[in-house]
Amino acid sequence: MQPINPDLESHLIKEGNRTGKNGGRRYFWGIFCSLILGQIVGTIPYLQFSAGDFEAIREGSVPANGLSRNWNFLLMLLPFVCSFLILYFYVRGVHKRPFRSVITPLRKINYGKFLYAFGIWMLILLVLEVIWYAGNPGNYILQFDLPKFAGLLLLSVLVLLIQTSYEEILFRGYGMQWLGRYMPYRIFPLLITSVSFGLMHIANPEVGALGYPVLIDYVVIGLALGLVSLLSDALEFAMGVHFANNLFAALFISYDSSVFQTDAVFQLKELNFSPVTQVSGIIAVIVFMLLVHFRYPLKPLRMLWTKDAVLNEKD
Repeated sequence: MQPINPDLESHLIKEGNRTGKNGGRRYFWGIFCSLILGQIVGTIPYLQFSAGDFEAIREGSVPANGLSRNWNFLLMLLPFVCSFLILYFYVRGVHKRPFRSVITPLRKINYGKFLYAFGIWMLILLVLEVIWYAGNPGNYILQFDLPKFAGLLLLSVLVLLIQTSYEEILFRGYGMQWLGRYMPYRIFPLLITSVSFGLMHIANPEVGALGYPVLIDYVVIGLALGLVSLLSDALEFAMGVHFANNLFAALFISYDSSVFQTDAVFQLKELNFSPVTQVSGIIAVIVFMLLVHFRYPLKPLRMLWTKDAVLNEKD
């Protein structure tokens, strides 16, 4: 285990707000411009190809546009690319601070932490999927097509990295820094951003197919990613997990109500969703946190209740 060096103590929320111009109105407009305007602008190409067929867009299949699933997948994620770019230039131009300040308070992003979290979570997902497959192999339909999969792999690595990074930065970085200006206890930004993260997925097709209990999974993963971000005072772990999670979903497992309608390796006849899978997800999160703590010691949980200074509104 690597010991914590007290001389290197950092604070993602405080350090982000100490650099540049960070009044509450700047945060509000930053979220509005990136989340709302970015999504609207990024959706225009998809609407052009789909002729406004929103139901087809929701299902990830737009027969009228004549495009493959891979291209539809790219068009579906394009709004997140726009949102990411808007936030990037907004932080640098309006907040007058480096973009890495919404990821880490240190001078450099630790890519080793990102890769460690990515690898651990991908391994956990593979183990769980093997267990589900062993229990019900007839539920899996092999549909591997090398040319389609190669294109999907390229698109997924490039675009999902941007999509997942944007969501982590928006909620666990930028959003927490905004709320942290006014809330002296870090547990409150954690709870607010985690619930908001869950509710953001309320329009996903799997919620419509399986019901609102699915949102519990999103809130739980939001809490876990927020917690590991606060206890490590950086977003690398959360970004690695989120990227691994969505990459696995896009490449290996597809099902009718999935938000990602891709040419994945397997197609499920029926999505396995039950209290057992939800408990398994919680156990997976605990295992992940323990493995992270073993390699990169996290701060104690009591820091969530440690009172921080509330920053005054200056601009």
